[in-house]
Amino acid sequence: MRWTIKIVRQKMGKRAFTLLEVLISISLVSMIALFLGIKSFQAIKYYTHKSNVEKLSHVIHSCQKIASIENRDYLLILSNTPEGITYEVVEPSKNPKKIKRTLKNLSYKVGGHTGPFHLGFASTGKCYPSASIELLSFDEVFKKIIDLDKETNVSNEKKSQNQPPFHPNEVS
Repeated sequence: MRWTIKIVRQKMGKRAFTLLEVLISISLVSMIALFLGIKSFQAIKYYTHKSNVEKLSHVIHSCQKIASIENRDYLLILSNTPEGITYEVVEPSKNPKKIKRTLKNLSYKVGGHTGPFHLGFASTGKCYPSASIELLSFDEVFKKIIDLDKETNVSNEKKSQNQPPFHPNEVS
C-alpha cells in the first residue's frame, strides 16, 4: 500500500498538505471572515440609525407642510418604547385621523427627559414647543440632534414669499 502512495505522489509531482497547514489556513480564513462580519455589522447599525433619523426628520417636515397646506393643526406624539421610538400623528378634529409607527433601535431625549413628547404644528406653519431632540441608538454609540427651530424655519420662509399655488387648480 505504501508503494502505491509513493507512485501516486511521484506522478502528481506534489506533496499533500499537512494537518498543520490546513489548520493554519482555516484559522486565517475564519479571522478574516470575523473581521469582515464585525465591520459589516457596525455599518448596518450606523446606516439603520441614519435612516431612522432621516425618517423622523421627514415626518416632522411633512407634519409642518401638511398643517400649513390644509390650514389645520396637527400633533406629533413621540414616546420611547422597548422597541424604539413610537410616533403618532394626530389631527385634532371631529373625526381624528391617527398614524402610528415605530422606529426601531432608536431613543430620544428632549431637555434630558425621555418621557412622552407632544409636538404641535400650527396652521401658520410654526412648531410648538421649540426644542432640540437628541436621537440616540440603544447602545448610545450614534447620536444626532434635531433642532426644531432650524428644521421648521424652512417652510416658514417659503410660505412668506410670493410663490405659485401648491397645485395648478388651487387658488391662494
